[in-house]
Amino acid sequence: MKQNSLSFFRQLDWDSRLDLLLPISLFALLLQDNTGFWMTIVLVFWLGLKVSIRASHDQAYWYLLAVLAFSLAKLFRASAVSSPTDLLLVLLAFAVGVGRARQQWKSSLWILASIGVVSLIRLNILHGSQALNFLSIDSLAWLLPRFRIMIGEIHFNLSGYLLGSVSLIGYGLWRHNQGKGRWWAFGFAAIAYGLAFLTGSRASAFLPIASILCAELVWKYRRMIQEKAMLLAMAFVAIGLVFSLMIYLPNGPLSAASASESARSKVAQCFFSRATDSWPHLLRGNGGDNVSEYCEDQVVVMHRDGRVSTPHAHNSYLQVFADYGIFSASLLLLVFVLSLRNALNLIAASDGLLGTIGFSLGLFLFFFGLFDSTLLSVSINQVLTGYLLAISWPKRVSAQ
Repeated sequence: MKQNSLSFFRQLDWDSRLDLLLPISLFALLLQDNTGFWMTIVLVFWLGLKVSIRASHDQAYWYLLAVLAFSLAKLFRASAVSSPTDLLLVLLAFAVGVGRARQQWKSSLWILASIGVVSLIRLNILHGSQALNFLSIDSLAWLLPRFRIMIGEIHFNLSGYLLGSVSLIGYGLWRHNQGKGRWWAFGFAAIAYGLAFLTGSRASAFLPIASILCAELVWKYRRMIQEKAMLLAMAFVAIGLVFSLMIYLPNGPLSAASASESARSKVAQCFFSRATDSWPHLLRGNGGDNVSEYCEDQVVVMHRDGRVSTPHAHNSYLQVFADYGIFSASLLLLVFVLSLRNALNLIAASDGLLGTIGFSLGLFLFFFGLFDSTLLSVSINQVLTGYLLAISWPKRVSAQ
């Protein structure tokens, strides 16, 4: 075992070895005082080294290194809800992932798949009879354990986002690899998904399964999708946006289903109303935190334990739309469309590993963003979101 681990490490180039810092960043949760300071330090170090490697081959990356340097003060200054550096981390991580060689990604995927196991070092467990009631089906309540978990102080939903995404990486490695080593990947996937389920997040429980089913279906009919990749990608995003409208429309079929969904709907309506109340707000946004503070005064979100929370949009794209305007939100949606299209093209070219992992992750990250503001507050989720989206953008192999 030790010899195999050393052999794997020696085969990695320096770009792939740096990805070991991503699971290592979770160890920083053992040192922190609930602020995420040390984890952010490790992630900024990872980004800086990654950008520096790219800058040695492409001078344009020196500008991104400057952007990272200028953002440091804001990165380490806690924001109540939303900050421009949230999207900057996503952008920088996406930039250092785009154009990597397929072999580099194949090595990095094994490292990323281990994040679920590493998270075991810092699990927090919440006990109580109402800890896992996310199914909202009383007859099935006895099936669920009487606790839920989160990684350190990372909120349940955002812990589920992190664990659900790495479970898909583990499944893809198991599905499209040969030999005994693939069962390690299956173990990584099972642990990550089991922990994601125990966070109590509905999206973390159901979206990984739905994403895998869609990826398997597309892989089975890969010969039929080559000329329809863009159309299919747009269709998936359109379906998600329509479903989101059903949740957040006033008196919609889903918003009236429960008090929780009704509260989400009222917060979303407040965000949308504020984002569209003037042309400047529509085009350039309101700036980070401003809409959240405004809606905090307009909508009271009361939890079952009596807490009153500061509202966020419960939707990544609506949050970006309200904070930074329609152009920023459109660009974010376009990145998801193009990433799904690229993944479908990889599948059509019979690249099962990167294609199906990129596709299932694209679906999971996009649809999870419809239920929660996944790009806020937690630096490792912001970095992983950008980096994982880049899986569908590998270096092109020129035809000889």
